[in-house]
Amino acid sequence: MSSGDFDSHLVDRLNKCDESAFELIFHTYYSALCNYAIGFLQVENEVEDIVQNVFINLIRNIRNGLRFNNEVEVKNYIYRSVRNRCLNFIRDINRQKNNMGGSELLSDEASPDLELDIIRNEILSIIFDAINKLPQACREIFIHSYVDEWTDKQIAETYDISLNTVKTQKARAKKKLRDLLGDILFDP
Repeated sequence: MSSGDFDSHLVDRLNKCDESAFELIFHTYYSALCNYAIGFLQVENEVEDIVQNVFINLIRNIRNGLRFNNEVEVKNYIYRSVRNRCLNFIRDINRQKNNMGGSELLSDEASPDLELDIIRNEILSIIFDAINKLPQACREIFIHSYVDEWTDKQIAETYDISLNTVKTQKARAKKKLRDLLGDILFDP
């Protein structure tokens, strides 16, 4: 969510326990916070519960008097809450493993710079939103090529299309993403 979308009016509504403000913030940040939490836990089934509980606590704490002055405070609060809950989860799992004689399986190292984590997750969210706007064939070929690291030949065989079609779809996807994201994400 850009600063233009998240204005002081929304922060005021949030501070007044406006349900539609909670919903907007939830829908805006939910997937980015899940991605952020996966970076700590790598246990997807726990991530959604943790993020949902952060939003439940956000509502509870605002109803009990917590107030925000601006969007930065809101973002810092929810990201810090997710990080802390993930670290608590890791601590609890490690305690259980140690009590049962197991070794420590999860690391509780936190990223020292929350602001960089927030920026990284917002950039990734913008990129994935742009990829999801590609036409289906372009999107699938782009993901297989650049995310899954398939060769052009593997893609062509999987979709029963020519190598030239794969190359054309990749070129179209790159052009569309350049248009959506700007040249700064791609080599000239």
